[in-house]
Amino acid sequence: MRTQLLIGEPFPSKIRKYYFHDNHIVTIGKGSYIGGSFFDSGISAAHLMVGNYCSISYDSVFLLGMDHAIQGLTTYPMEQLDKESNHAPLRDYLDHKVGGKKQQVVIGNDVWIGFGCTIMGGVHIGNGACIGARSVVTKDVPPYAVVAGTPAKIIKYRFPKPVIDKLQKIKWWYWPTDKIKAMTIPRNLEEVGRFIEEHYKKDYEVTNSDFVKDLRRLKDNGFEIYLISLQGEESTDEIKILMQHISKQFLLAINSKQLLIIDSYKYGELIEKILNDYKYKGDVYSRVILYNNNGKLPLDILPDIDYLITTKGFNSLKLSDIACDYGAKLVYGYEDDIFNNCLTNEEKYLVIGNSISLHGKCGYWWGEWGMAASAKDTDYVHLISKSLSGEILITPEVFNFATWEMQSYDRHETLQLLEKFDFCSYKFIVLQLGENVQDMSTIVDDFYDMLSYIRERAGNDKRIFVYGNFWENDLLDEIKEQVCKLVSAEYISLKSIQNDNYLCGLHSTVLDEAGNKHIVEHNGVAKHPNDKAMQFMASKLVEAYGYER
Repeated sequence: MRTQLLIGEPFPSKIRKYYFHDNHIVTIGKGSYIGGSFFDSGISAAHLMVGNYCSISYDSVFLLGMDHAIQGLTTYPMEQLDKESNHAPLRDYLDHKVGGKKQQVVIGNDVWIGFGCTIMGGVHIGNGACIGARSVVTKDVPPYAVVAGTPAKIIKYRFPKPVIDKLQKIKWWYWPTDKIKAMTIPRNLEEVGRFIEEHYKKDYEVTNSDFVKDLRRLKDNGFEIYLISLQGEESTDEIKILMQHISKQFLLAINSKQLLIIDSYKYGELIEKILNDYKYKGDVYSRVILYNNNGKLPLDILPDIDYLITTKGFNSLKLSDIACDYGAKLVYGYEDDIFNNCLTNEEKYLVIGNSISLHGKCGYWWGEWGMAASAKDTDYVHLISKSLSGEILITPEVFNFATWEMQSYDRHETLQLLEKFDFCSYKFIVLQLGENVQDMSTIVDDFYDMLSYIRERAGNDKRIFVYGNFWENDLLDEIKEQVCKLVSAEYISLKSIQNDNYLCGLHSTVLDEAGNKHIVEHNGVAKHPNDKAMQFMASKLVEAYGYER
């Protein structure tokens, strides 16, 4: 199915919906326009969601639900052979239902897409992003990123991270139209800074209702929480089709520790009937919660969900905007297998490091993560995972190889400890070593031997990232950088954080796995990176990698 999109009324102040052959294919927000672009879809559920104040240029192409299954014998859609030709163009009757994936594109607010871009299904483009002309976007684009190329990669960000974080909280694009018309538009970073000072509030209002407390207890017990909100502009017929599909998918879910919250709005009786029709009972029925927030969007739940199930309604865009700020992932409600995403779409990367990457519990340290991050999700390893994970979950495997550092001779012998790793199987490899090296007499050969060992087993195409030292050591940093060039590894300098501002410091507060607070009183721990340093390490690797969630 191909249709041309030309949505350019003179900057309307309302949300619009567009149909093709009775299929709701586009929802577009206030002020947004689309030039002469094309919507190519292989399935009737395909949908393009565009936020407020977006500018989409001519000749862009949106490809949704067009994937062919590649896991089996053939990529050809054999089920089409039984269909009798009606001499219509192939695109008018071909159905790519097999796989049922990548059927929606979600474009945030204040996004600019240049001339002739191709946007693949399943992509989420964050607020404020800019897509260069003729780019092919195959992955999620983070807020305020400027991307270009085939495939598109991050060139830069429009603003520094602290500015982006605050604009993400302000969300001016949801203001009343009259307020937006009346404001003086900031034209440079200095003026944007003044705008932020005037409008920034520290946080969303977060509630601690009994319901939210119950959700957190379930999360602590390993439950994954999915939320779908039925508030929006969908018709009752659309709601029925959507919820029948989701109800069927939830019954097929492999993981029994999943909770489905349905913001039922005014459709409570309809949902109960659908659950009845699908014979929901026992454990499965107990894991479905109908939540009625009296017509208000369920913002209080968003900090604690793992997945937001998106729909075709515009409220779904606002919810996804805020949910992603809290780290939730998006899944489209009309797709297949949405509750098994986390089990089937996972890739690992390998981190070989010292205590900065991983330190076990002991008398002076209370976690099982990088010392001295205040919590597991603030160490650089897990920040990388969060940034790079999208439709595919990118998870770390971390190995503490401080043994190599501690050797004063024959470091080569310690490489046998790496034999257990299948280096070819990892998405990429990170090396974070050197802080504990005392004997420098053979370090050039030793570092070269280790990197060569990994390169030979990983193959020439595997990306290997090597961090410079966190503690100042100019000679070792120079050696690392030179050896990286010899073995085609990518060096990441940490020179700009080699100062006291990035140390944890004595009397800092860190958490254990149960969330209990502890005070740092050990000098060794105090010399490790604080959260700001961990964030820097993660952001530099993500920048080098070329993409961030």
